[in-house]
Amino acid sequence: MFLIFTFLRHISKIEKRDINTYTHVRTYTHTYIHAHTHTYKHTYTHTHTHTYIHTHTHIHTYTHTYIHTCMHYFVQESINEGQYVVVIRLDVKGAFDAAWWPGILTYLKNLRCPRNLHKVRVSYFNERAAYVTLNNGTVQRKVSKVCPQGSASGPGFWNLQYNSLLNLEYTKNTKVIAYADDLMIIVKGTTQVEVENYANMETQKVAKWARNNKVNFNDQKLKIMVITRNKPKNRRDFNIFLNNKNLKQEDTIKYLGIIIDRRFNFNEHIDNIAGKCIKIIHALSKSSKIKWRQRHDVLRIIYAGAILPILSHGAPIWIEMLEPKT
Repeated sequence: MFLIFTFLRHISKIEKRDINTYTHVRTYTHTYIHAHTHTYKHTYTHTHTHTYIHTHTHIHTYTHTYIHTCMHYFVQESINEGQYVVVIRLDVKGAFDAAWWPGILTYLKNLRCPRNLHKVRVSYFNERAAYVTLNNGTVQRKVSKVCPQGSASGPGFWNLQYNSLLNLEYTKNTKVIAYADDLMIIVKGTTQVEVENYANMETQKVAKWARNNKVNFNDQKLKIMVITRNKPKNRRDFNIFLNNKNLKQEDTIKYLGIIIDRRFNFNEHIDNIAGKCIKIIHALSKSSKIKWRQRHDVLRIIYAGAILPILSHGAPIWIEMLEPKT
C-alpha cells in the first residue's frame, strides 16, 4: 500500500486541467489530417467538431488519456450546470471486417481524390473473393467488405468510412467520440424528457448511417448510462432505442479501460484499480520474505512495469476525486 499512496501523492502535484501535460497527440478534435498513404495525404485533410483517434499509434496511452479528458470536460461541465447526461456506448460488430468497399470508394470520390489514385483503390477492391476448401470441395464467394487488421492501408480505409459517422449533423447538445470501432455518444439536456428526446434523435441518425454503410453493432455491447447529480422526483429508466431495440441502462460503463459511474465520481474505477494493485503486492510479498528477499532495484522494476501502468491509466480525470473535500 505504501507504493500506491506514494504514487498518488506524487501524481496529485501535477496540474490536472492541462491536457498537454498528459498527451503528445495533436489536437485531433478540430483538425484531423491522416497521411497514412499517398491517397489520404492528398485527399483527406478534414475539419470536424468531434474526436477520432485511430488505434495504430505508438502513443497508445497518451491517446487514451486525451480521449478521456475530452469526455470528462464535456460531462463535468454539463453536470455542473445541473443538466442530465446520457452516455451511449456502441461497438461495431466485426470491427474492421465491417468496412464496406463501395462506401469507402464513394467517400474518396466525395473528398475529390485524384483520379489516378482513385483508380488504384478501385483496382485494389475489384474482383476479390474468399475461398474455403473442405475435403474435395471448394466454395468461392465474392467479397465486398473487410480491411485486414494489421495491414498498412486498413486503418486508413476504416477511418474514411467511420469519419462519415462523426460528421453527421448532430445537435449542439451532443459530443461524439470514437476510438477505432468503439463509439461513445454523449448527450446532455436540462430535463429527463429533453435528454431522452435528443438521445433518440441521435441514435436514429446513427442507425440510418449503419444501414447505408452495411454496418451492424454488437448487441451485447449496446449500453446506456445516465449521469446526473440531480435528485428527480420520479426516477425511471430512460427509453432510448437503436433499430427499434430499447437499449439496456447500466449503472457503470467501461470505456477504454476507465469505469464511468452514474454519479461521475469514479469510485468504482478507483476501487477496481486499488484491488488489482493490492493483489499484485500480495503476490510480490510471497517472494519478498526474510529468506528470499528481492533487491530494492528488482522491486522497483516490478512496480514500474506492473503497478504504475494500472494506477496511471486515465489518472488526469479521476485523481482529483482522491483529494480531501473542503
